[in-house]
Amino acid sequence: TDYELVNRFIDHAVDIGATNWLAVGGDWFNQDFWSQYDYKQPGADVPRELRASSATMARLLDVFPEVYLTFGNHDTRLHKVLKYAVEFSKTMSWLFSDLPDDYRKRIKISNLDHLIIESAQGPYYLAHPAAYNTKPLTTAIDLAAKELKHVITAHSHHTAIGHDRSGQFVVAEIGGFFAPWKTQYLKRTTKYPK
Repeated sequence: TDYELVNRFIDHAVDIGATNWLAVGGDWFNQDFWSQYDYKQPGADVPRELRASSATMARLLDVFPEVYLTFGNHDTRLHKVLKYAVEFSKTMSWLFSDLPDDYRKRIKISNLDHLIIESAQGPYYLAHPAAYNTKPLTTAIDLAAKELKHVITAHSHHTAIGHDRSGQFVVAEIGGFFAPWKTQYLKRTTKYPK
């Protein structure tokens, strides 16, 4: 996590008065220590990530009355280790078990990889799709045609905004608050854009 980006985001939300709630489109934390694909990052361990996860959520809940979480592919690492014995929302709630009750009650965790945000401009479909495309907005544009809604996607590592093919729906990719120089799989040679 790049905490400078997280803090800049929170400060900006406060500055513009956009603090009614926050939705996180999956991949709350990397959960590198459970990855089956990479050697572990220096300092990657369960206690450290739990502390960082709780501290970050506490900081968000100091600003936002409610935080909504959907699942992403990194979040499912813990779920997979537990052999899917417990529903995803329960698994994720364990990450915040050391937060006070009044904070934990304000965390809304979905068992789905998406949620619908109602707005004056129409519904937004916020999703963490399994699909990935090197061309920014491609997945969001395809989902807008399928869902007939404005679409915001996570997972792609892109940050972009535009419109669907019809021009009727706003589409966006929200990137993430990750530090690519700290993340092993992002250091490899790849055709994917930076």
